[in-house]
Amino acid sequence: MIGISAPQKNESLEAIRGLASLNVALSHYLISFFPFVGNFLWNGHDFTTRPVTQRYDWEGFFGAFPFTLLFNGTFPVCIFFALSGYVLSASFIYTGRYEALRSAALKRYPRIVIPVLVSVLVTWALIASGAMSTWMARSIGAAPWLTDIYSKPVPLLSAIWTGAIGAPLLGEVSINVPLWTIKIEIIASFMLFAAYALAGNRRPYLAAAFFIAGVVALFPSSDMAIYYMTFFAGSLVHYSKRYLGRLEIAGGILIAFGIFLGAFDYSPRLEWFAGIVPSIGWLNATKMQVSYSIGALCLLAGVVTSARASAWLERPILVYTGKISFGLYLLHWPIICSLGFAVVGALLNLGVSYPIAVGGSAIVTFAAIFTAAAAFTRFVDSPATELGKRLARRQGATAIDEALGQAVR
Repeated sequence: MIGISAPQKNESLEAIRGLASLNVALSHYLISFFPFVGNFLWNGHDFTTRPVTQRYDWEGFFGAFPFTLLFNGTFPVCIFFALSGYVLSASFIYTGRYEALRSAALKRYPRIVIPVLVSVLVTWALIASGAMSTWMARSIGAAPWLTDIYSKPVPLLSAIWTGAIGAPLLGEVSINVPLWTIKIEIIASFMLFAAYALAGNRRPYLAAAFFIAGVVALFPSSDMAIYYMTFFAGSLVHYSKRYLGRLEIAGGILIAFGIFLGAFDYSPRLEWFAGIVPSIGWLNATKMQVSYSIGALCLLAGVVTSARASAWLERPILVYTGKISFGLYLLHWPIICSLGFAVVGALLNLGVSYPIAVGGSAIVTFAAIFTAAAAFTRFVDSPATELGKRLARRQGATAIDEALGQAVR
């Protein structure tokens, strides 16, 4: 419909999602216990909002470019947004059928909110049972700002509200911090559907204009506006294929540049580049946000362009990590704050050194995260996805809509 063939199922996108979710979990774990490594990620060179003391020499070395790619947390979130925009728009862009937008819209809320609600209830249960162990953060030398995050009880009705309404529509994150992305996923989805419904699939720039107007109207001066833009820009990657074709060299260059941008920080090693990257005043976007958003889009465009990169990513273990990625993303934080801190505390009481205690806890914690994510996918995420599909089928969704709209959230 747009002059290029419809995409075949590309499981490399699942792999990217899985690696991004794992990166977020690693980021939260590492910065929780070695907060100094995140110093070049906060507010440029001004660390006064999160002052921490360097405990080990290696923190200064590994806490700067290029190692920040492994734990900065925000770059993988930008990848989530770009991927969602790409996947959710696929069916309509390649068929021009408005029922594809209706189908995607009907599936979206239950597909997202049911897993979110369950994850919030799991977190509530950990709080109510006294399992949260972040109270020891300051005393053991972990990130001091974590000490009080789960110090107060949460009423069950409040947890239900947060999971069903608060997090998805209002951005409430007090119970499970990573849920800040869910509001963007939900609202940006429906804004994307509306923009393409108004403009059609042959006028992407008109759709972009409608979307931008919506962002400016709904989120004036919001520092989250750029993430909405990244979401929509993911859909435009479909149109870029007519120019990129399947040129391996183009895909490789885009991937390399995307990874470079994803490692951006404010360390002295990148002072030269920080002077080049613009901030965007009307979006209230920092240099870091701009770098990560563009990097995510370049990475996505590179992978869908490069057959070689796609083939490498379609390894079973990476694809499987992608399939459980939503559960991994939703559950990793409460598991870190409960089991992760508890194991570190227990090992320190046994006389183990702090780095070894954190390393030992990492093995236990990430084993638990993967196990919980697998169970969550089977018993919560997959049923929520099927429920969404059934709702869409009742409204006339077709097999081609589901096939083209493959992959996800």
